[in-house]
Amino acid sequence: MLLGLFKKLKNIPIVKVSSLTAVATAVRVLTNLVLSKVLAVTVGASGIALVGQIINGSNIFMNIASGGLSQGITKYIAETDDEKERKKLINTVYTFVLFASIIVAAVLIIFAPFWSNYFFHTNTYWDVIVYMGAFIFFFAYNTVILAIINGLKQFKLFVVVNIANNIAGLLITIILLYYFELRGALIATVLYQSVVFFVTIFFIRKQQKLFSFTKITLPLDLLKKLMGFSLMMFISIICISYAQIFIRTFITKQISLEAAGIWEALNRISAGYLLFASASISTYYLPRLSELKNQQDVWHEIIYSSKAILPFVAMASLMVYLFRKIIILILFDNSFMYMEELFMWQMIGDFLKIAGWMFAYTMWAKRWINVFIVTEVSLAIVYCLLSVICIDNFKLGLYGAPVAYCITYILYLISIFILVKQKLGITIKLFK
Repeated sequence: MLLGLFKKLKNIPIVKVSSLTAVATAVRVLTNLVLSKVLAVTVGASGIALVGQIINGSNIFMNIASGGLSQGITKYIAETDDEKERKKLINTVYTFVLFASIIVAAVLIIFAPFWSNYFFHTNTYWDVIVYMGAFIFFFAYNTVILAIINGLKQFKLFVVVNIANNIAGLLITIILLYYFELRGALIATVLYQSVVFFVTIFFIRKQQKLFSFTKITLPLDLLKKLMGFSLMMFISIICISYAQIFIRTFITKQISLEAAGIWEALNRISAGYLLFASASISTYYLPRLSELKNQQDVWHEIIYSSKAILPFVAMASLMVYLFRKIIILILFDNSFMYMEELFMWQMIGDFLKIAGWMFAYTMWAKRWINVFIVTEVSLAIVYCLLSVICIDNFKLGLYGAPVAYCITYILYLISIFILVKQKLGITIKLFK
C-alpha cells in the first residue's frame, strides 16, 4: 500500500521538481544548522536574538533594493517564449534595480546610526548598516538573476547555483565570526548575500547573452505590470519582518534578551525543515500556476499539489516534534532546553502555514494585488496582537509566542481558502 502511494506521488510534477531541488535544499538546511550551532556556542541566545533582528532588517532593505520583483520576473519569464519580450523584461528589471539599489544604499549609509539604534537599541553596530548599504547592489542583482533562472525553468542550474551560494555563505559567516565574534556574525549576515553574486556570475558565464544588461530602459507598460509584484513583495517582506522584529523586541522587554534568542532559535528550526516545502513551492508551483489560464485548472493544481506536499510537511513536523530534545542538543546546547516546551504549537502552526501558502501563491500567480495586501497586513496585525495577548495578558510568557503563531495561521488558512475559492469562482458541494 505504501509502495503504491509512493509510486503515485513520485510521478506528480511538483514532487519530481522537489526531488531535483532536494539536494540544494538539503545543503541549505545543513549550512543553516551548522551556522545555528556555531552561533549558539559562540554568541549564545542573546547573540542569536540580535542576528535575528538584522536578518529581518536586511530582508526589508534588500528586497526594496531588488524592487521586490523576483516573483513577477519568474511569472512573466515563464509565460512567454518570445526572446525579444524576455530581453525587454530583463533590461527593464536591471534598470529599475540599478536606481532602487542606489537609493537604498544612500538611505542606509547616511542614516546608519539611526538604523543601528532601531534594530539593536544601540548605535554601536552602525558599521554593520554601512556594510549592508555598500554591498546591497550585488544582492539585488543576484536576486534578479536567480528569478530569471527560475522563470526559464532551468532547474538544474538553479539547484547548482543555490548550493554554491549556501556553501559560500556559510564559509564567509564562519570566517567573520571567528575573527570578529558577534560583530562578525552581524556583518556576515548582511554581507554574504551580496558576495555570492560573484558565485552566481561564475555559473551563468556561458549564458551571458541571456543575462546581460544591454540597455537602460523603463517602459511604462511593463513597469506597471511589474510594480504590482513589487508592491506585493514589499508588503509581504515588511509585514513578516516587522511582525518578527516587533515580537522579538516585545519578548526582550517583557521577559529577556535570552528568551528572545530562544524564540529566534525555534523559528530557525521551523525555517530549516520547512525549506523543503517552500523550495518546491517557489520553484515549481508559481511558474505552473502562472501558466494556467482556466480557473478550474488552477483550483485543480492547488488541490493536486497540496495532496502531494502537505503529507510530507505533516510527517516532517511530527518527526521534528518527536525528536525535539535531540534536535535542540545537536543544534544548540543545554541553555536552550526550555525551547522543548514550545514545539507542539509551533509545529502545528508550521503545517498550517504551508497549507495556507498552497492557496496564497495563487495571488502571486494571478496578480491579485488588493486581496494580497489585505491578507498580508491582516496576518501581521493579528500575529502581533495575539502575541501580546498570549505572552502578556494571558500570562503565558514565552510559551505564548508559538500559541499565537498557531492561532494566527488557523485564521489565515480559513481566510485564504475562502478568498481564493471565491476569486476563482469555485463551488464546492458538500453533499452530492
